[in-house]
Amino acid sequence: MLKTDSWKDSTKKCYERGAVGSASLLLPNKQNQIDYMTNEQAIKLIKADAYRAGRENRPRSLAAMYAMDDIIDQDINEWLDKELSEHLLQFIDVASEVASDYLEEGVTGEELVKGLVSVPESMIYYTRYYELLSPSKNMSER
Repeated sequence: MLKTDSWKDSTKKCYERGAVGSASLLLPNKQNQIDYMTNEQAIKLIKADAYRAGRENRPRSLAAMYAMDDIIDQDINEWLDKELSEHLLQFIDVASEVASDYLEEGVTGEELVKGLVSVPESMIYYTRYYELLSPSKNMSER
């Protein structure tokens, strides 16, 4: 089960430290002034969460990798400007690749199912990262 409290704590710590840099997500700080979140800060939040979960959580690691890559490729503003559903489309290709790789390796049906189930789990974590960094979601919770 996803623990949203740890996500909120991470986000709160980022807000409290204040953001430095030029681009991106507007965030209120303790003094109700506006700060900006950079791509680097967004990636640090995602990395911190993925690190806490550990490498054994492959779905979360996969989601973190894709979210960070997307932010680097598109910039945090562009990434958040797109509908979440547009981002999730890439996981269809991931599922196909997982299935192809597993079939080529000759894995058992049980291992194949486990690999394929990890893809929608990754989509859930990716969605959590998107929500964590979404300004409308964070500001409405305050």
